[in-house]
Amino acid sequence: MTLKMKFLGYKTEIIRPLNDAKAVESGANFLGESFVFSVAATVIIAESWRSHSSAKHRRNHVDDALENLESQSILSVSLGLRRHTEYEQQPHVVTLPGLGQ
Repeated sequence: MTLKMKFLGYKTEIIRPLNDAKAVESGANFLGESFVFSVAATVIIAESWRSHSSAKHRRNHVDDALENLESQSILSVSLGLRRHTEYEQQPHVVTLPGLGQ
């Protein structure tokens, strides 16, 4: 490392070690900030998961309601309503003219 610094024209500096009080304070700050960051990240991930599962539950509830209405012949399939699972199972690939495969 010192050879690289000499080639780049930097002066070599002597780095003094930290005293015990500063080392403990720096370590405590690092641990505290790491704890706060990990709690914040956990809350964000948990909220994202909860929101996703809530939306999935809501979609399933709507699918069940549509199925009940169809079975009671109240709702006609001719309205063009499809369940969300049908959209997920049938991907539609769009090809652009002039682009090769």
